[in-house]
Amino acid sequence: MSPAKPRRPWRLLLLVALLALATPLWLPAIGLALVVSDPLAPADAIAPLAGGTDRARYAIALQRSGIAPWLVASDIRLLGPLGRLGSEQTRTLAAAAGLLPWHIYETNRVVRSTYQELLAIRALAERQGWRSLIIVTSPEHTRRTRLMANEAFRTSGISVRVRPVEGNGYVPAEWWRDERERTLTLTEYPKLLAFLLGYRGE
Repeated sequence: MSPAKPRRPWRLLLLVALLALATPLWLPAIGLALVVSDPLAPADAIAPLAGGTDRARYAIALQRSGIAPWLVASDIRLLGPLGRLGSEQTRTLAAAAGLLPWHIYETNRVVRSTYQELLAIRALAERQGWRSLIIVTSPEHTRRTRLMANEAFRTSGISVRVRPVEGNGYVPAEWWRDERERTLTLTEYPKLLAFLLGYRGE
């Protein structure tokens, strides 16, 4: 029986050292891979996905800049004790910003997921005869949103651009340095995987 070969801990130490040295490369890539941003261009309407108020505020600012005449307010149930609809939140913020009520269209279909929300936005766009949309959402949510929008608007003939909220504090290249950004990043990947595996929130 041949004697056991001596262990070589230096190999493990070398691997750990290499991973540590590569950290500045692969950690930023994890956050950056989640963020996409289509160029801004004039559109028929801007649709902020329901969620944080920063999405609606940024969409309202874009609408008021003149890039699109209409704003979409989604009827999706928000989390929280009041259970408000996203459309109520958007209308409240729009009124505070001076946006006139007749510049806002509601999807008029209460949904439970982002994918269903996009289908409701498509239905509204088709009813109104819109041919182009800007979808606004949080930076870390843009990659998944683009994938969902590509599917939800397939065969519609409607051009969809996805834009991340600007200045909301999410820094994809440094996501691990902040507790909130760590949570946002690490919870987004399972949702992205679930969509790729066929989950549509229905």
